[in-house]
Amino acid sequence: MPHPFQRRETRRRIARKVLIGYEGKTELYYLEAIQSEHRLPAIQFVKADGHDPLSVVSAVMRALDEQSMERGGWRKGDTAWAVFDGDEHIENSEANWKAALRLAEQKGIELAITNPCFELWYLLHFQDQFARLSRNQAQASLKRRLPNYEKTRTLYPDPLRDLTDTAIERAKALEARAVDNRLPPHQNPCAGAYKLVELLLSLAR
Repeated sequence: MPHPFQRRETRRRIARKVLIGYEGKTELYYLEAIQSEHRLPAIQFVKADGHDPLSVVSAVMRALDEQSMERGGWRKGDTAWAVFDGDEHIENSEANWKAALRLAEQKGIELAITNPCFELWYLLHFQDQFARLSRNQAQASLKRRLPNYEKTRTLYPDPLRDLTDTAIERAKALEARAVDNRLPPHQNPCAGAYKLVELLLSLAR
C-alpha cells in the first residue's frame, strides 16, 4: 500500500487525432462548431485544392504524410476522414468518384459521404427521408424546417444538438435499408456524415 503522501504516478491522456478533409464551407462550419462546443483540440481540418472527391482524398493523404513526419506521428486509434457530397460529383465525373473511393480504401481513409448533399444530414434532424431527392429538393425541404437557413449559418449547438441522436438513428436506418435492398454504397439518399459526428461526440464524453 503506498504511503499517503507518496506521489502517485499520473498518466497524461493523449487525445485521439481526427484528420478531416472537406470540400465546402457548409460542413466545415458545422464540424468546427462541434469541435468548439465540445473542446476537441485534436481535430485538424484540411481544405481540398479542388471541389471534387479525388481532391478531398488527396488532400487527406498529403496531411497524413505530414503527420507521420511530426513528433508523435500517427498512432493507433487516430482516424482520417474525407467529407464530400454525392450525385453532383458522380454526374460530373464518375471516374473521379470511383478513383476517390478506391484510393480512400487503399489508404485507410474513412468516408463521410452525404448524398445528394450535406443538407440532407441537417434534414434528418427533423424528419425521415427515404425517397431519393435532388440537391435543390433537400435544400428546399430544409428551408421549410429552418426558414432562415443559409449555407454559412452555424446550426450547432442550436438548433441541432438536441436532435443529433435522432438524426444518427435516421441515418443508420437509411444505411440499413440500402443494405437490405442490396444497393451500392453511398446511393441517394444516404447520410454518411453521421459516422464522423458519432465519433466526435464519443470523444467528447
